[in-house]
Amino acid sequence: MRIRATVSTLLVIAIAGAPPVGADLPLDSIQDDGARSALRNIGLQLVFGSYPAAMRNAEGFGWNIFNLGKKGIGRELAYALALQAVAEANMGLSRDASWHWESAQILLPELSYEVMRTYSGLVAIFDSSPFNTRETAVLYLQEEGLWPSEGQNVTAPRALDRISAPMPHKRSNSIAGEKVTISFLVGTDGRVYSPRVETTDNSALATFSALQVLNNWIYEPARSNGEPKFAPATASFSFQKGK
Repeated sequence: MRIRATVSTLLVIAIAGAPPVGADLPLDSIQDDGARSALRNIGLQLVFGSYPAAMRNAEGFGWNIFNLGKKGIGRELAYALALQAVAEANMGLSRDASWHWESAQILLPELSYEVMRTYSGLVAIFDSSPFNTRETAVLYLQEEGLWPSEGQNVTAPRALDRISAPMPHKRSNSIAGEKVTISFLVGTDGRVYSPRVETTDNSALATFSALQVLNNWIYEPARSNGEPKFAPATASFSFQKGK
């Protein structure tokens, strides 16, 4: 959408003037030396414009710590998602950048303030997106004619490609019994936008797993009088004990 291109352009300007991440990224609360070092290195790649490498490394780091299956790693997962979002925004991958940035806030609500200490203006840029909240997203879509009007004959979005959420590799039963319900918007492109956790057992591992896999689901979009429209949808995940 038009506003997405603007967001990505402004983000490049913000990062160009950012201070060195190695010195200022507030990672002191992360106790593991290896994790803290890896995240600092990814941040430095962003500062120096190595966006593809930063994106790959942030994604790989997130999945690696998820697959360890350890409890209490929500902060590390949130930082990985946030740094991946910054890289994606600079590469023009606006929808994925927005999804991962919002996912990071779900895992660590105070992360916006913490990252703001390094990336001047970054939070304001993401917050300027109409998809920042469900309410602003719907208002924007209504103004753009992409949201069904009341009284219209609307078909609900239908899942076409819906893969299962993964379990951690090392401790496959670490999220057994956890449940997560996420609401979101299905776009005219069949992709998902604006995640919001409706119910959760407060497991960062389970929430991360659900958010990551949901980002890859593909839908047949809702239609109103034959025209594709945005529409709300909900998905529930119940993680079962492995064999």
